[in-house]
Amino acid sequence: MNTRKQTARPGGTGTQRPGISGFVALILFIMVFSGALKDVPVLKALDFNNMMGAFGVVKGAEGNFQGVGGVGAKDGFMVAFAQLPLLMLAMGIVELATKYRALLAAKVLFTPILKPLLGIPGAAGLTLVSSLNSSDGGAVMTADLYDRGYLTQDERTIFVGFQFAASGMIVATVTLLAMAPMLVVSPMFIMGILLLMKFVNGNLVRLAVKRRPSSDGENRDERAA
Repeated sequence: MNTRKQTARPGGTGTQRPGISGFVALILFIMVFSGALKDVPVLKALDFNNMMGAFGVVKGAEGNFQGVGGVGAKDGFMVAFAQLPLLMLAMGIVELATKYRALLAAKVLFTPILKPLLGIPGAAGLTLVSSLNSSDGGAVMTADLYDRGYLTQDERTIFVGFQFAASGMIVATVTLLAMAPMLVVSPMFIMGILLLMKFVNGNLVRLAVKRRPSSDGENRDERAA
C-alpha cells in the first residue's frame, strides 16, 4: 500500500507570487534546457547538454571508462554510475529554479495550457521542456517534482506517459536528420508530429488512470491548486 502523504502543492495557498524575477528565471531556465543555446557563441556554456560535457577516452583504449562489450549487472552499474553527473546537475538546477521562484512562474504560465491538455499542473512546464531535449534530465526532474509535492502520483504517471513517447525528441530528430540528410521533410514537421503523438500518448495514460479503480484508498483527485 502506498502510504505517501498527500500534501498540498507548494505555493498552492496563493500566498506566494513568482514576481518579475520568477518569470525572468523561468525564461532563462527554459533556454538552458531547450537546447536553444547549444551553438550560440559564449552563451553555449549555459546549455544543459554542454554543461553535462562528456567523459574522456582512456588513451590507447576504445570507449571511455565504461569500456565496450560489457554485460550483466557490472555493466549496468557502470551505466548507472555514468548518470550521476546528470542527476546532480539537474537537481541542482531545479533547486535554483525553486529558489528564484521559476516553478511558481511556470505554474502561472503553463497551468492554463497543461491542465486541459494533459491534466498536470503548470509547475511541470519546465520539466516538460527539459524532457524534449534530454530524457534522463526529464526523468530526474519529474521524480524531484513528485518528491517536492508538485505532482500527485496520478499526475506523475500521466507525465511519464507523455515523456515515454519519442523521449528526447529534439536530440532524436537532429540525429535522424544527420544520419539521413536526403530527407526532404522539414525538421519542424517531424518534431510537430512527434509532439502531437506525445500528447496523444499522455492522454491515453490519463484516460487509463481515470478509469482505474482506486485500490489503495489514496485520493487520486487533484490536490488543491
